[in-house]
Amino acid sequence: MWGQSSELIYSEARIEGDHIVFRVPIGYLPEIALGAEDGGTVNDAAAFARDLVDHLNHEDEQGLCPFHRMFDGAVAEAINQGASGVEIEGE
Repeated sequence: MWGQSSELIYSEARIEGDHIVFRVPIGYLPEIALGAEDGGTVNDAAAFARDLVDHLNHEDEQGLCPFHRMFDGAVAEAINQGASGVEIEGE
């Protein structure tokens, strides 16, 4: 399950210096994959991690990748929820 258990952090987003950094421990990929919509059993987390990163960064014909779509969605949701530091045009 994504998020936090009582002991361990599965994933996190943090501000480090002037960057937003996303972290997912490779060791949790087998558990995360089992809970995915079309989940499967990961038997080589390092190999799966390499292919997953390639997938996250693979651009389609419009120049967008899954990571762009995820991040754009999170930005839109934060703005819709009233995030600080944003001025919405026309308001």
